[in-house]
Amino acid sequence: MFGRRGPLTKGAPRTLSLCYFLMLFIKVRWVAVAAGLALVSAAWFGGLELPYPALYASVGLVALYNFLFSRFTKCEVEFVFATKRMEPSLPASRRNAMLQILLDDTALFLLLHFSGGLENPLVLFFLFHVVIAGLLLEPLRALLGTVYVSALLFALGGMEAAG
Repeated sequence: MFGRRGPLTKGAPRTLSLCYFLMLFIKVRWVAVAAGLALVSAAWFGGLELPYPALYASVGLVALYNFLFSRFTKCEVEFVFATKRMEPSLPASRRNAMLQILLDDTALFLLLHFSGGLENPLVLFFLFHVVIAGLLLEPLRALLGTVYVSALLFALGGMEAAG
């Protein structure tokens, strides 16, 4: 950012881009909450037989944790001066990103469960979360996120098979 030998050359762009994406997730999630409310309301006005209190509660849960993320996500780059090199500290941002992805996956699971299961085309949104985790997180956390999504999909299929 300040040239070849500037303080933000090693490691900082990943931190800044991770912080950018954390804030972008929050903004996009507000759009998803509005779209979820619109879709659930349209299904209700259309006369579909769905568990509307559970669907509205799922969307409300997403709005609640998104509000909490918007209030408590801090994306300032913290520098460690003890090493006489300025390096950003990433653990809090990585935990925040992993938590956001896991909560989104859980909310998507609930929405799919209450609105049609695996036949719902929204199941493809799990793919977006896996790709995003693979791009933003280190390999082990991305793998854990993928295993979690797989477990959710198997649980959804198992619940459908069980009735």
